[in-house]
Amino acid sequence: MGEIKSNFRNSLNANIKSLILEHPSQRELVAVVDDWKIIFNVSGSAKDQLMVLKQVLEKEVKDQRDNLEYIDLRIDGRAYYKLK
Repeated sequence: MGEIKSNFRNSLNANIKSLILEHPSQRELVAVVDDWKIIFNVSGSAKDQLMVLKQVLEKEVKDQRDNLEYIDLRIDGRAYYKLK
């Protein structure tokens, strides 16, 4: 959890408002950033998930961050996102 928060600011130049471990049995961690969420897999590599997140934000979401609802990183090497 600490690795995600500390590397997030350096990788994406943004701050996490809060981290929520909603379902410990499902091994997922939800990070709230501005008005959108990121769902991390706590058993996966934080570094790899942040790299995928950065790529999605730069190549697909681009200037639509204000319309972003969430990005789901629970599947290794993939990201699914939803716009409002």
